[in-house]
Amino acid sequence: MAKEADIMPEINICINIDRLRRDLKEDLYGAYYGGGSGGAMMQAMDLDSADPQKLVELALEKGIDLRKYEVQ
Repeated sequence: MAKEADIMPEINICINIDRLRRDLKEDLYGAYYGGGSGGAMMQAMDLDSADPQKLVELALEKGIDLRKYEVQ
C-alpha cells in the first residue's frame, strides 16, 4: 500500500483551483463520452462540490503536474 507521502508530496505553490476543477471535469467527461465510463460521469459531477484538497489529490492520482496551474 502506498504511503500518504507517496500520494501527497509536499507542494508549496498557489494554484488556480477553478482552472484545475474545469480541466479535471473535461478529462472525466472525455472518459465518459469517449469510453462510456459511467463512473467518470459521476466523478465529474462530484467535482462541483469537491474541496480544493480533494481536487489536488485527484490531480496527483492522475499524474497531473500542478505546476501548470501555478498562480504567479
